[in-house]
Amino acid sequence: MLSKQPSRRVVALPLSMPSTPAKPAGTEPRATPKGAPAPPPGRIAVG
Repeated sequence: MLSKQPSRRVVALPLSMPSTPAKPAGTEPRATPKGAPAPPPGRIAVG
């Protein structure tokens, strides 16, 4: 049930930015090298 909501957001981001296979480009690329494979937009803002 919950997997449908995050799946839509993750798919909508890469569609606009082919540079990122599962992460928004320009939002917060620092979260990736920190050790997060693909954190949600909510966690990126908190981190």
